[in-house]
Amino acid sequence: MDSATHDHDRALAYQKFIAAQQEVDKGHLDRGEDLAKEALEFDGGYHEVRLWLADLYLAQAEEYQASRVLQDVIYQDRENAEAWEKLKKVDPQSAARLERIGSIAPDPFVSTNRAEYAGDFEELGAGNEEGEESSGWGVDYDSAAVAEILAGDPDEEEAAEPAAAESVVSEDQARGSAPWEYEQDRDYLLRWQAEPIVAAMTAALHELWVEAVKLVPAYAHCAHMDRAKHAEIAEEADKCLHKLGMHDCELLMVAERSLYPVPMQDDPPKLTIPTGLIRGMTGPQLEFHLGRMLEYIRAGYLAEMQVADLIADRPIRLVGDETNQALRDALSDLLAESMSKLKREERQRLTKLAHAWQQRSTLSADRAGWLCCDDLDHACLAIAKGTARSLDEAAKMTLAGFMDQFKGQDPGQLAAILPKEWPDRNAGYGAYRIQMLRWWARTAPAAAIREEFAD
Repeated sequence: MDSATHDHDRALAYQKFIAAQQEVDKGHLDRGEDLAKEALEFDGGYHEVRLWLADLYLAQAEEYQASRVLQDVIYQDRENAEAWEKLKKVDPQSAARLERIGSIAPDPFVSTNRAEYAGDFEELGAGNEEGEESSGWGVDYDSAAVAEILAGDPDEEEAAEPAAAESVVSEDQARGSAPWEYEQDRDYLLRWQAEPIVAAMTAALHELWVEAVKLVPAYAHCAHMDRAKHAEIAEEADKCLHKLGMHDCELLMVAERSLYPVPMQDDPPKLTIPTGLIRGMTGPQLEFHLGRMLEYIRAGYLAEMQVADLIADRPIRLVGDETNQALRDALSDLLAESMSKLKREERQRLTKLAHAWQQRSTLSADRAGWLCCDDLDHACLAIAKGTARSLDEAAKMTLAGFMDQFKGQDPGQLAAILPKEWPDRNAGYGAYRIQMLRWWARTAPAAAIREEFAD
């Protein structure tokens, strides 16, 4: 953005900010909050507005909302002393986490690619030594510091978080957060869940799962998997279920060329496996994809994920992805009333937030998939194959050939994909995921978890 455009946007934001303060002085708190948010739409880097919003939330005893905007300031400007001081008072736990992450490395989603981190991304090249910043998902939300993936050397003690002695999820433990989960996954999930329309649609989905007959159109073309006929697949699925601490999941088969299993519902869990996945992936690669999709069920946020997909409304470009489309069509019909209430601007804002969370949950799922298949090379190749547009393309793909496409590119730019791109299907983000998974697999926590999974 040139200086003239920035000055114009700041002037418009300033006018909105003054109006917001005036409305609050009159006692119109909601109107003041809305105007302040409109100011940030003109200029997302106007930190004074966010700090003012934090004070407004604190005056109403809304500590969670205050913490959110203060963290947004810090994500953009780590040297903002006022934001740090307020956050330490409001939410000391989040402040401590951000300080810990900040001592490790910069945020890869708003990255400055510096030479000292290039070793972690050797196969992507040295990157942009000029330090050009890039952001992948707009200014309404500033990306979280999921910075550990750019740590200089994960084998060193200070570059890895301490591993818990007993951290692997067991069959007796409730589903939810797990030790392999990407650190910022739950933070962004909480932001997503805090949106009223998301909460309403998620609750409606849970009710639909109880009345499963309403979802029949989504999987009417599927069939129950014959475990005798597909003994190897059943065994691989059972292995993933056991490792992830899940008791059971109904497995469905569908004759289509897609490379993606589709989690249909939770409570009770249902997972659809396309024949294209079986044809396109070897044993460990199949386990990787089964494990990562089962992770969305195990993590307990499948309903939130389906709502995110519905609101983001990404185009389905892959050949033979009928089940995914059928599910989205069915949910769109069943949740039409809620969707009709979304105004265009609100949907755009929610799409950016959904995208930001899904980028992070994708990284969590990759870790779970690797732990299930226990083969890093096959896990990385499975990520690459998952970006293919057809079975033929996937069959010809090699990991080295896939990564060669992205040599010399800043990893932060690879992470900066548009909200209309699927995080688990975009090729550039696939290269980013591969490097991130390779990094995490070398950390002490990952080694400890992997050892426990092997027991």
